[in-house]
Amino acid sequence: MGDKNNLEKAGEAISEAGNTMMGCGCLLTIFITIPIILLFLFL
Repeated sequence: MGDKNNLEKAGEAISEAGNTMMGCGCLLTIFITIPIILLFLFL
């Protein structure tokens, strides 16, 4: 169950990153997305 919650949180974060890309630009999204990817690698 804990893993599922983490996946849901990651999904929300990715959705927010997508909204950021539309609103603010790619650089901000890259800085948001890379830490998320690193978290997946370490989990």
